Amino acid sequence: EDHCPHLLAERVRIEQNGGRIVHKKNMDGHDVGPPRVYHMDIRYPGLAVTRSMGDKFGKTLGVSADPDVFHRRLDVRDKFVIISSDGVWSCMTSQDAVDVVAHHTDPQQAAEALTQLALEQLDTHYHRDNITVLVVFLSPDALDHDSELPVAGCNAAAGGAG
Repeated sequence: EDHCPHLLAERVRIEQNGGRIVHKKNMDGHDVGPPRVYHMDIRYPGLAVTRSMGDKFGKTLGVSADPDVFHRRLDVRDKFVIISSDGVWSCMTSQDAVDVVAHHTDPQQAAEALTQLALEQLDTHYHRDNITVLVVFLSPDALDHDSELPVAGCNAAAGGAG
């Protein structure tokens, strides 16, 4: 599961470090978007994630760059790996992303198609976010040898009325 503020373990870490997790509110007082990480006394930084690389201020509130690590032996059924920012995962499921990438034989085209779909989804729902996608195509030979893997990436930013 993604590292989001609504998860209890993530919330506890943030609150123990002086942060708070709240939703933005619209004019009618209804929640807008995902819960966000804020400083206890100010409405900043407003992060929709609890894990982030390079966010110095967020780090002071318990936002961490430490990933959850799982080990899994790859086999011939594994065709690719998708690594992406929350800009993708906030608007589609893992299976949606797999379905997009599976239609391509070139990792650059796959990364661009996934980025484009995420941009369209974010713009449709009036969200703002950045999107980074990295696609690594696996080959049966690469699983057993020191061969190079085809890797490509793409990034963009969506800017609706967030």
